[in-house]
Amino acid sequence: MHSLSDNFSRSVQLARLFLRTPRRIALTLAAATGLSFIAGCFGSVRGPVIDATSYDGPAITIDSSQREHIAAITAPTGGWRCTLDQVRDAYRAQRVFITLRRPNPALYNTQALVEQRIGTTVPRDKNVEVFARVIAFDDLSPETPYRAATKADGNPTPLPPRQREKRDVPEAK
Repeated sequence: MHSLSDNFSRSVQLARLFLRTPRRIALTLAAATGLSFIAGCFGSVRGPVIDATSYDGPAITIDSSQREHIAAITAPTGGWRCTLDQVRDAYRAQRVFITLRRPNPALYNTQALVEQRIGTTVPRDKNVEVFARVIAFDDLSPETPYRAATKADGNPTPLPPRQREKRDVPEAK
């Protein structure tokens, strides 16, 4: 037969196991939750694919005369569509990614140079690097890589104050 002290020691051991198990479960859940938050912070959000070869599409220049840099694209014909895909921070610059979609060959387009301007949302006092890709009019693949098209240094000089027009100046009485 078991003595009273044996039963008591077994009860104490079972109580300790019972108390440890919920603690272990709680700690395990807390650790798993914390790790999932950390893993979420370091998720694999891929940026745009950049190709090292030179850009060979329509000419792109940067106009820094406004509050923000403007990408000016000179297309060889009408029918080109230009879209600003995204702007990302980079070391000492902001990178602008633009997609240029070729015109539909089944449609007639003017045979003249056409300038399209895209606001980049990059302030004019920041450096900007423009990456562009040229795709077919019906291409839906997001895998086409971007290529370095142009860049411009930030212009820290302030814009000149707007000239007051005569109607804005109150007349002296």
